[in-house]
Amino acid sequence: MTEIQIQFVSGETLPVNVYVADYYGNNVTLVGTITSTVPPTQSFLVPSLFDSVGIIMIILQDANNCQKFALVPCEIFIAIRTQDFIPISSESGIILIP
Repeated sequence: MTEIQIQFVSGETLPVNVYVADYYGNNVTLVGTITSTVPPTQSFLVPSLFDSVGIIMIILQDANNCQKFALVPCEIFIAIRTQDFIPISSESGIILIP
């Protein structure tokens, strides 16, 4: 199983639900809820349903139903720099979600 680690979240209203989906946004699955400030790093296991996909979508939804998402290649390092970001690391790298 793949583990995602959320290392920093800004601009959110707690709690924040963490979902994963496939590339097209199908099979949306809740993998956990962030109930306190980040850091410290929050880790979540990606269900085995996504073991064979090359890219997963990570969706964060806060208490105000605001969503941020990113497509994360399971094998490649990606970094997107913005002023307000959410770093998420997968087995193979870190992605910063605008």
